[in-house]
Amino acid sequence: MNRTPQTNPQVPSEQSLRDSRVLVVGGGVSGCAAAIRLRHLGFNVTLMERANFPREKICGCCLGAAGLSALDAIGLGDAVRQLGVATTTFVGYLQTTRQSESSEFETNRVCRSPVEFPVSPGVAIARSVLDSFLVAEAARIGVDVRQPHEAQIVRSDSRSVVVRHRPVGSHDGDSWVTTDQYAAVILATGLTGVFQGKDTSDAAEAKRRVVAQEVKRHSDEEESQSQSLRWDLPWVESPHGPLGIATHVPASHPLAAAWPIRDGQIQMVCGDDGYVGLVRLPGGSVDLAAALQSRGKSARPGITRRSPSERIALLLQSHPDLRDMPSEGELGWRQWLQDDAVWMTAPPLRRQRHVGQGRVVAIGDCVRYVEPLTGEGMTWGIESGIAVADLWQQAIHDQAGVGDVVASDAVAVQTSIPSAEHFDRIDYAAAWQKRLATLQTKRRVICGLVTSGLRYRAIRRITHAGLSHAEWLAKPFTQGVASGPHFESTRQADH
Repeated sequence: MNRTPQTNPQVPSEQSLRDSRVLVVGGGVSGCAAAIRLRHLGFNVTLMERANFPREKICGCCLGAAGLSALDAIGLGDAVRQLGVATTTFVGYLQTTRQSESSEFETNRVCRSPVEFPVSPGVAIARSVLDSFLVAEAARIGVDVRQPHEAQIVRSDSRSVVVRHRPVGSHDGDSWVTTDQYAAVILATGLTGVFQGKDTSDAAEAKRRVVAQEVKRHSDEEESQSQSLRWDLPWVESPHGPLGIATHVPASHPLAAAWPIRDGQIQMVCGDDGYVGLVRLPGGSVDLAAALQSRGKSARPGITRRSPSERIALLLQSHPDLRDMPSEGELGWRQWLQDDAVWMTAPPLRRQRHVGQGRVVAIGDCVRYVEPLTGEGMTWGIESGIAVADLWQQAIHDQAGVGDVVASDAVAVQTSIPSAEHFDRIDYAAAWQKRLATLQTKRRVICGLVTSGLRYRAIRRITHAGLSHAEWLAKPFTQGVASGPHFESTRQADH
């Protein structure tokens, strides 16, 4: 019996599918990680980012050890280490006791001695630096980078994705320059990105007319029905919870040099109203990033009526080293926060949406978010970008199988040859949902429990008492969040 390989001529080869285009929407850490990994694997990749770089972004500016390990897998870990400042120590200031009622800050709680323990080495790096580096690297290895450029999904199924896109600032009104078809689309648009598009094809317009005729109600309701035909990924858990806010103390300001934080430290001040994280960046600037309780959730309801800068000042006032610094004047940290700081804000941080639809998948903060502590946010984005690229590679490999022809005497029986229809039906979203369920769940739960728990004074007091006498109690947490998935290296596979 002879066995000879046989392929179905209607089924595209694996190489032809690699040549078909994959679109990544969003040029942050997760989008760039996905685009670079896909290009390393031999795919034809387009990356669209709507902002001009360099640009700052609300972020704690810490990348953890697991994130650096993931970057090592695409050959960029060492370069990022050189661009940043190594972080090796966590210093926590936990509000536990009250000031007197006559205090300038009313009944603000104060911190006792800080709790300090080592963390697996990461880096502190500004997003303006990291994102620009990653986009430049993507372009260098052959990713088609379009920036500033915006994109919206028009429709998707298990065969392809239709996308409309245009250069930012070059359009007139609501016109879209180009509509293209892609084999797959990866959404990495972060907390505030927009990717929903309205299908303007003849079939879609006919469907809208039918809806309008059937409804026959008030014009506003007809418009609502029409708008519902926009492509979207619905929320599983709509945005809620803490509000994100961040700023940089620029290196040129005298306050930056005077700020009581050393290179390599990740400081965090935790209290009733949330927490503020601080880290010194390359060049000497200081990043402040806070997650403040939403109205009605704070243990001190009246505080949510204050401005965000006042609320951050109340948290930082309990920092024992800042209490010794002037709050007004040239080196007045409180005056700077309220008068001179340039604030970046984000919508409510906790959210989760459906992971995808057909051949569209969402990654990073676009799909779900829980507040990180020591650099997990960017780490999760990078890991999800690499994992989703590997998943597309696996889907192509699995579907581009080759059948056999088994010949016996004069009779030939063909087996295991996939049909073109079978090949076309790659459910990328379903596969990504299964992968994401096991990728980062444990670490997200750990961080969610810690950040939620530290908003309660009793838990802060217990935590302070325990870690002050036995810092090793922090090891399960630090080791847990520093341990990420293993990715095979593609650093030598540049195209």
